[in-house]
Amino acid sequence: MDYRISSNGNKTEVNLAGRLTFDENQQFREIITEIAELGGSQTILDLCNVEFIDSAGLGLLLRIKAEVERVGNTVGMKVSTGGQVKDMIDVAHFEQLIPIISDCALILAQSGGLL
Repeated sequence: MDYRISSNGNKTEVNLAGRLTFDENQQFREIITEIAELGGSQTILDLCNVEFIDSAGLGLLLRIKAEVERVGNTVGMKVSTGGQVKDMIDVAHFEQLIPIISDCALILAQSGGLL
């Protein structure tokens, strides 16, 4: 898994790419530390470039959610409209835990094809 974190005022965006499984546990600890250091009142988890996620990967996202909410902030996610990641989110009703705030296809169209 690869990740990039950016901050713009009160918004912190975590762009994730690749596979999201338990193997990424240590990287998620680093992500949580970086998010805490940046602050911001809203954290966006960008899953547009995640190719695969399993139940452990969903659990790692919940660890970020717990940390963000522990300090009184909000969390949302960007997700593609189709594919394995969206299927897992739908089957787990995960959008009830972390709201989907944007669709990757819509973002791609609005940016002229640049994600």
